[in-house]
Amino acid sequence: MLKVGETGQTLVSVSFKSIRVWDTAAWRRLWSFGLEDRCMDISFLDEDRFILVALRNNALLFWVLTRGTCGELPTWLTTLHEGSLRNEQQPLKIGFSTGGSLVGVSYRGEDIIVWDIENEEIVDILGQDVGSRGPYATRHTGQTFLFDMVMNHSAESGLLAASYTDGELLIYDFFSNVVRARSTVNAHFLTSSPDGVTLACGNSAGLIMLYEFDTLQLLYRISSGGFAIRSLAFSADSCRLIDIRGRSARVWGPPVLVSMQQDTSTHDLNSDTISLTTTPEDVDIGNIEDFTQISALLFLQQYGWVICGKSDGSIYLYDGKTGTRQGNAINGPDDVPILSLIGNSEAGTIVSVNDNNNLDIYKMPFFEGQRTMLKLFSHQPKIQARQILLKQDASQMLVSSQDQDILYDFQEEGMEEPTSHLWPDRRRFRWTNHPISSNQLILMMDRIAHIFTRDDLSRLTPKAGIQITASIIPKLAISNIVHYQSPSFSFLATTYAESLTSRSRGSRLFLFDASDFTPARTAAAPIPHYRALADKIECIIGTLSSHLVSLQQDGWVCSVELSHDRTPPIDPVGSIERHFFFPADWLTSPTALLISLMPNGDIVFAQRDEGGACETRLGEAGFWPNGTAADDVWKP
Repeated sequence: MLKVGETGQTLVSVSFKSIRVWDTAAWRRLWSFGLEDRCMDISFLDEDRFILVALRNNALLFWVLTRGTCGELPTWLTTLHEGSLRNEQQPLKIGFSTGGSLVGVSYRGEDIIVWDIENEEIVDILGQDVGSRGPYATRHTGQTFLFDMVMNHSAESGLLAASYTDGELLIYDFFSNVVRARSTVNAHFLTSSPDGVTLACGNSAGLIMLYEFDTLQLLYRISSGGFAIRSLAFSADSCRLIDIRGRSARVWGPPVLVSMQQDTSTHDLNSDTISLTTTPEDVDIGNIEDFTQISALLFLQQYGWVICGKSDGSIYLYDGKTGTRQGNAINGPDDVPILSLIGNSEAGTIVSVNDNNNLDIYKMPFFEGQRTMLKLFSHQPKIQARQILLKQDASQMLVSSQDQDILYDFQEEGMEEPTSHLWPDRRRFRWTNHPISSNQLILMMDRIAHIFTRDDLSRLTPKAGIQITASIIPKLAISNIVHYQSPSFSFLATTYAESLTSRSRGSRLFLFDASDFTPARTAAAPIPHYRALADKIECIIGTLSSHLVSLQQDGWVCSVELSHDRTPPIDPVGSIERHFFFPADWLTSPTALLISLMPNGDIVFAQRDEGGACETRLGEAGFWPNGTAADDVWKP
């Protein structure tokens, strides 16, 4: 369970046996409290100076966050009519009102109890059949089981919504002792908007329904097949709704929520104006499992665009700041997935590779208002492309298979007769542009590196190559290279991982001084003080100024500042900054997680049919000009 406080500066996270309180401004832990039983609900009081906690053992606790002290409050068990409940009964649902002055409690097969915490008295006992039964009602068994309940977040409303296993949804008014509304809607999860105007319901069929809280007038309905709704929550401004289903969360922005917010700013909550001027709307988005998946991802700095290749062969452009789609889709052969997108932002050149080994070359327009990619030509190489590398000015393209490399020169209407190089016994390999010498390429194979000329793929190093003198276990092989160049130093960041057929995703990182890779050198060793990072990083996402941005093996996206000083005074592991983490099931999912780095430090990512971006705060340090992404987005 996660709860954000009234001020937005405090976050509470709840596990089965503990509560932790966090400062969201500094992202540091303030307190950690142990629990005797499972937490059912939490509420903040007095501008986040106190928290109220309801436990499954019928206890009400409070913590003073300014001191970390704890106390226990009287509960409804002390005033219930004798025989109404057994003390050992565990509540099915407990929910606080906003401000924590009231709490609703329900037991299996029993009525709902509304308890006034401040005055230590029962306000009402609510039964599905008759509504209000009064605070002194005796035990009333045989009731339909409760699915969920929620109090209206408007403290003065006195409204409580309850859904039952027979499909009925009721709105109780425990201040007026009446049932305001009832309807059969089959709602399994309920939540109230922060302004108290809207009630959101979800069920196991993937259906989301929005109602006016006090009348149960239907406002909006979202139908989507696939996974059942597991949880619902509103944004703080009541204009968006977030659901959790399956392994993902979705953010919805129904227009009716915005109009409701505008109406409530000028009308009373109980006014009929909102109901009369809002008509129900049904939206059917189909089965979420049938959506086209994102199979390739690319970010172009100059345009601020995120380009997504999809499993149906189409390519879409999105604004990197807003996520809105730009222009029309580019359609390729039906149902031929886009495997990779390679781009050069400065030259405006994009290469897409599909599952038929077909290469499509596009040019990006340089004038304002154009929101598409212009296709120049297509080409199908005679080899199966394993890696594609563009020259810095996009005038050349290297296409590599397991046993052959082909170097193409771009012309206006196609590609010039290529230069090729055969490798009869090459294993896993990676090419990269030399960060220091623009007319050279670096090829890394196993524990050997070679330098080649850019023009004709002539090898400049001896046959034995440059030996990589790192401690690399035999089952690991080169998987990715990222290079960085600055006026003071240049480096190569490499990851070594197991074979693609291995189920293990363990990998190791090694950083090299780029000046060690010259035709005259016979060996290159990793920079010693970065060896401590070797076992922590899963993959390299990119570089930003002097920061290396990576995904760690525990799922966190992190950055570490690199120094050209070979004996810096700081511990690189201790200087790792954590930004955010990906859920574990994203990293172990059969569907690839695609990650790339924006030049302002934000991370753009995609999985299945959805993409997103997350701020890392690196951009705040003024690192915009020198951001580079890995040659390929990461695919586990």
